[in-house]
Amino acid sequence: MTTKLTGEQNNELYHAKHEAILLYVGKSLSIKEGAAINRAIVEYLATLEDTDDMRPVWMRFSDIGAANVYYLQPHLASTDKASLSALVLAIDGVERFSVVSSFDFKTRQFPTKATKKSSFKLPAGLPANPNNKRITKKLEFYPPPDANCLPIKLRVFACEEAMREAYKLGDIYDRWPFFGFDHNDLRVTTEKLVAEFAERYPYLAEVDRVLDGKLTEVIRELGKHPYQKPFELRRFWMSVHRGGVKSWKELAEELLCEIARGGGNRFKHYGETKESTTATAYLNRDARPKAIAHR
Repeated sequence: MTTKLTGEQNNELYHAKHEAILLYVGKSLSIKEGAAINRAIVEYLATLEDTDDMRPVWMRFSDIGAANVYYLQPHLASTDKASLSALVLAIDGVERFSVVSSFDFKTRQFPTKATKKSSFKLPAGLPANPNNKRITKKLEFYPPPDANCLPIKLRVFACEEAMREAYKLGDIYDRWPFFGFDHNDLRVTTEKLVAEFAERYPYLAEVDRVLDGKLTEVIRELGKHPYQKPFELRRFWMSVHRGGVKSWKELAEELLCEIARGGGNRFKHYGETKESTTATAYLNRDARPKAIAHR
């Protein structure tokens, strides 16, 4: 049997340049189809024998669930061309292979070309203070998560540009509802933000698609019902702000349930309960002006 990578080796290969073998799958696949091909590769590599030149094997799915993904196999493979050609012929869906002297996962998975798409701009209509360094400081964001710790569908989020988008969006909604905006202003601004979400936040838009639209659904519902309990509201947006993408769907569902129950009352500090109104009327019964009878 061929050599299997240890957990430590697996982690190192995601963070350091190394010699490698690349297997390419170019056609469009669903997640289920991609998983079947990957499973077949794992089973095939496990049956091979070690040779003198063994290297890590990376699968490149160029269009799996509308994403370009590099996935590390758990077994090493020989660089022998005859052996690799046999592998390509044996596994349906694998189109070709290449042997490379330097492979860098981060450069391949998150090319610099993609980063140009996300120059952050505050959505039109949202409050902005040009002197507020928390908003305008270009590189202020939390470190990206380890791609190994994310489900394969969410690995697009493990990069600086995605974290910058999440930091900025969370920072904006940390001040929700915006001071000086009436209910109609908040609704109109929200509709505009949702309509332009994919353009303004391309990485978050991809994450939102994977999370069944929960991110934009929260934004849309807050536009309709902006006055929510601070704790529930802050839990969700703090998670967005810090890049805790794996918790977004759960926290979004909790906040949406709170909104659906009618949580949040703009005038909760000023209203009186039915009991207090009745008691006040009773205590003041003798203070009412009495009608003067005229004959």
